Amino acid sequence: VKRSRSSSVTSPPREPTFETITHLQDPVIDKILDLWGGGTIRTASAPEGKNVEVALMPVIADLLAVKKACGFAATGHAHFCHFCKLLRSDIDSLEYETWEKWTGEEVLEIAERWRDAETNAEREAIFKEYGIRWSSLNRLHYRDIIKYLLLAIMHNWFEGVLQTQTRVVWGIGAATGKKGVKDGEP
Repeated sequence: VKRSRSSSVTSPPREPTFETITHLQDPVIDKILDLWGGGTIRTASAPEGKNVEVALMPVIADLLAVKKACGFAATGHAHFCHFCKLLRSDIDSLEYETWEKWTGEEVLEIAERWRDAETNAEREAIFKEYGIRWSSLNRLHYRDIIKYLLLAIMHNWFEGVLQTQTRVVWGIGAATGKKGVKDGEP
């Protein structure tokens, strides 16, 4: 059994919307599903074709990308966490053992309700209540959307936690107040 890694990056200058990510994911998910039970692909080293089985297991990305790619609300939503059901209004609760966890089955059921809603108003109500919507990744029947979701901690750490610690807490470097503006930029 060989394993390979695939990555995708959306190009600047604008952050892609949830809808854009879904449209980009759909053809990839279609191909993964085609090859789930086995199939033949042609490569430079095997122009006659090579039998393969394909599966996508973990999604590893920064927090914003994970939320968009997997159908979860952004961190400003009342349901800000994709691992637990803690509400933003209870964010000061440090009793981790009291936080009710999401299960993949629960998330999938809510996502399917969002997908199958007949009106945008129904979808908005479901999203407002749970912070969950449909993602193309939910089509991968063998995956648990919660268990196979990993935050790219190094990216988050260096760009989020350390930057805040350095600039805000310690007061080192320019704090422009403008989102996304770096030192030396207008």
